[in-house]
Amino acid sequence: MRNVEEISVSQQAFYLSEVKCIAYMGVKTALSYRLFCIRSGLYQHF
Repeated sequence: MRNVEEISVSQQAFYLSEVKCIAYMGVKTALSYRLFCIRSGLYQHF
């Protein structure tokens, strides 16, 4: 039972780190997209 619990915990930790990475990349992409819109002057239309 203990081995199964350890495996599930490690899988959960891996999943959380993956979600954090995806969320970070999403925020990074959104910020760069916003900066791109501001630079190109399209941000006024949003």
